[in-house]
Amino acid sequence: MDQRPRVTWAEFERIPCNRCGACCERLWMPSPDKLTSFSGANSGVENPSREWREENRRFIAWIAALEPTGRVNAAAADGYTHQYRCSRFTRMENGEGFCTAYDDRPNACRGFPYGKPVSGDDFQDCSYNVDIVSSAWPWRLLRWIAARVS
Repeated sequence: MDQRPRVTWAEFERIPCNRCGACCERLWMPSPDKLTSFSGANSGVENPSREWREENRRFIAWIAALEPTGRVNAAAADGYTHQYRCSRFTRMENGEGFCTAYDDRPNACRGFPYGKPVSGDDFQDCSYNVDIVSSAWPWRLLRWIAARVS
């Protein structure tokens, strides 16, 4: 495997998506039964805000767009045992891809790569597959976490 590019946190924050599709075509998620149960996760929420309802709608539409690839890792400790691809992702002839529902994608997609580098065999071509050389704490990651906690 080639050595990952080495960048500082400041450089990492400026990396643009190279539209490789790894995050859209190689999603490890729970089994189909568990994934289907997510569509009913909103049933106990009382008086949800307009923003919550909109994000929930986007998330459910995204879950419905996932197609199983047939790859399974039954030993996954985190319960993410089945691989899916998002049917909203389309490739052009030059190999670059794009989301056909880009403006309507859920926060699960909008937030990628969640303020940190990615790694693994499925992400070798991803522009976010880098090593951070700076010892500075990733403030972007802290801001991302704080926004979800509040």
